[in-house]
Amino acid sequence: MEKIDALLVYGNSSPIPFAYRIDLSYNDLQFELIEEVATVTFMGLIAQIGGQMSLFMGSSILTLTQAAIMTIILIHRFLMDKQRQRNIVGDVVNNKFKENNGVKF
Repeated sequence: MEKIDALLVYGNSSPIPFAYRIDLSYNDLQFELIEEVATVTFMGLIAQIGGQMSLFMGSSILTLTQAAIMTIILIHRFLMDKQRQRNIVGDVVNNKFKENNGVKF
């Protein structure tokens, strides 16, 4: 480091006094090259995307199938209950009619 008396800053006419000056230097100018290299081929990428899609589509198709089957089962039970209630009401009405008319079986 060497001592200097004054330094003109940015073309200003008034000198600004500094006590010291620092000189920096590099021993060598090394640089590191960072290169992006694809580790997956295009066909590998397509295969991975296809595998993920088949996984999610397969699970969603199974879910939709199960929902459809459950809906069919619930509708069938509902209709069978309605038919059973109609049969019970019909039997009661027929028995009342037969009792009132004196018909015996």
